[in-house]
Amino acid sequence: MKDFTIQEWKQIIEEIENQLSGATGERFEELMNDLREAKDMLFLEEYCENQKKRTPEQLAEERFEMEAAFGKGTTVVNIITGERTKL
Repeated sequence: MKDFTIQEWKQIIEEIENQLSGATGERFEELMNDLREAKDMLFLEEYCENQKKRTPEQLAEERFEMEAAFGKGTTVVNIITGERTKL
């Protein structure tokens, strides 16, 4: 699926949910798959946006937890956002 904004994903989800009411058989299954994929993409977009809004305190706590888990000198990569943190 194409990249959309959070609001666009919400609109897509609403449109799919509206189409589900009369769907049966293969069409219903296709719409359910589309709905699941759209909801997954919405979650990922919201996650990425929320990552950008972390406070300095949240970043410090995350760094502390990463250092405890992986040790100093390690580079940790967020596989969803691509953010790299050198510990």
